[in-house]
Amino acid sequence: MLRPRQNKVRKNQPVRSPVRRRQTRKKTIWQKLKRWVMVMVLATLCIVGVWEFDRVESVAMSLTTVQHVTIVGLKELERKDVLAKLDLSPETSLFEVQPESIISHLKSHPWVRNAVVERVFPHTLAIRIDERVPAAIWQSENVRYLLDDQAQVLSASKKDQFPGLPMLLGIPGDFAVAGDHEVQQKVRDGILIGRLLSSGLTAVPTIHVDQPSIIVADTQDLRFQFGDSIEAQWQRFQALYPSIETQITHGATEVDLRYPGKVILRKRE
Repeated sequence: MLRPRQNKVRKNQPVRSPVRRRQTRKKTIWQKLKRWVMVMVLATLCIVGVWEFDRVESVAMSLTTVQHVTIVGLKELERKDVLAKLDLSPETSLFEVQPESIISHLKSHPWVRNAVVERVFPHTLAIRIDERVPAAIWQSENVRYLLDDQAQVLSASKKDQFPGLPMLLGIPGDFAVAGDHEVQQKVRDGILIGRLLSSGLTAVPTIHVDQPSIIVADTQDLRFQFGDSIEAQWQRFQALYPSIETQITHGATEVDLRYPGKVILRKRE
């Protein structure tokens, strides 16, 4: 005999009504729809934001183009020499200018010791140049070169340019590119001697740096021989000069300062 089917309720499981199940399904669908709408809104905002940023950036670039370049500190260099190192296009914005990069390019010029570069908005690039100062002339065969106090070769020199600078002779022809530290130090010592004699005797000396352990300096009336410790040797000469001035003016035309504690006077051969 068939019995009517009875709905059995599982133990410990809540009973859900059909109405509540429909409400739950509607709520789930609505939450998914809200998430999808939020994603679409965020994506749209991102696209609009990127587009607006590009637009703002483009406007900012066009409003800050480099239209003026001010340069101070020029003595031997010309404005065109500095501008050639900048290599800026008419459309370059101040936002695109990298001061450290420009300074590096400027310092690659032999005459530039240092530089300061500043961006002055909206349209000005301000540059201050610290030039090297010629300290001596290097005579190399038929060409003269200007040197600074660190033996940096600046440029070729015209015949009558800087007539008061000491002349250096005996520097190897490949000095500028060889990178020989001993030769560079010898040249720096020669430049130092030239400065000391020029200021102390108001004479324009010729400095010979071709001998290994001695530097010879000639003025119109005197010849000096220097070894190591150049400044100490010169100070010793200056201290003794009042007592030996008479001997120098009466024929002793060679001054040997190479020996510690001594100033040796000789007649020039």
